[in-house]
Amino acid sequence: MSDLKKSWLYRTLVEIFGADQLVIEADGSPASATHLFFPVKEGLETIGSIGIPAALIQGPARQLIETLVQYQQTFMLAGQDGEERLWQLCLQEAPDAWLDQWATFGYGKDVRFGHVYLYVDRLADDEHGAWFPALKTMIENALEQDSVFLPLEARTFVWIIPDYDHLVPELDHLLQGLADTITAEWLTDVLFYMGEAYPMPRDIRAHVRLELDFLKLAKRYLPDRHVVHYEDLIERIILDACSKETLQRLVDKLLGPVKEDHEMLRTVQTFLQHNLNVTETANALYIHRNSMQYRLEKWIEKTGLDVRRFEDAVKVHLALHALGIVPKK
Repeated sequence: MSDLKKSWLYRTLVEIFGADQLVIEADGSPASATHLFFPVKEGLETIGSIGIPAALIQGPARQLIETLVQYQQTFMLAGQDGEERLWQLCLQEAPDAWLDQWATFGYGKDVRFGHVYLYVDRLADDEHGAWFPALKTMIENALEQDSVFLPLEARTFVWIIPDYDHLVPELDHLLQGLADTITAEWLTDVLFYMGEAYPMPRDIRAHVRLELDFLKLAKRYLPDRHVVHYEDLIERIILDACSKETLQRLVDKLLGPVKEDHEMLRTVQTFLQHNLNVTETANALYIHRNSMQYRLEKWIEKTGLDVRRFEDAVKVHLALHALGIVPKK
């Protein structure tokens, strides 16, 4: 509720109607016979709604309020730095809201942009409090070229980088260092997700929503990682599209006889991680090569899947990921 009271729309409506006339609702827009409720936006999120007595907003007054609600992001950004304001509009609005401004920034048609998303596990009570300017400065100064770092959703930020393709090879190492620094400085866990490059100008809203979904997958399935790429999530993206029932059938069908045999599962998972190399897997598990061969033969006997063959190894690889996703019975 405190965030709603800090919003541009709430403060504007207080000036028009007075705080005593407004009703704040943090959970959606409730049906009401006496009030009309309007959504409050913060970045890409709707964080609640504000109710105004219906008797106060008839005719032209209602049209004014609907205009304020529709363009609240534009009005809110009016005082920001030009390029930051432009990117906020790009993230939230269709191109007709910002295309004329885009031409004034002089980016060449061959420049491709990319996003690095940052999720911060714990924040101070005041959300973007005093530490945010320091974090913004740290992130934007990490590259020699200009870039823009903006709040996006609750505890989620986006770093917009021009010439992204050329920087990808060095970004992984850079982000690992930033993650270590942020963790040490603010005593919080962080996760970076590296998005895909795209040309501009174009409508990027769906692109951003999709990459935010990938960030959420990374939070769920790779909680110990600080930097995640799309390639790291391919199996999770495939499996996340399946129902729990489908995943359970996959696990039961492929791993049924061994799904409770933790030593066997660990052996095969290590075998897959070492590119189906028996000797390297035996060394990693600190067992004799003959013992490793014996375990593989027992696996094949119990499951009928020869993980030394690529096709069967892929099936088992997906099934092991599914086993991690399916709730324990």
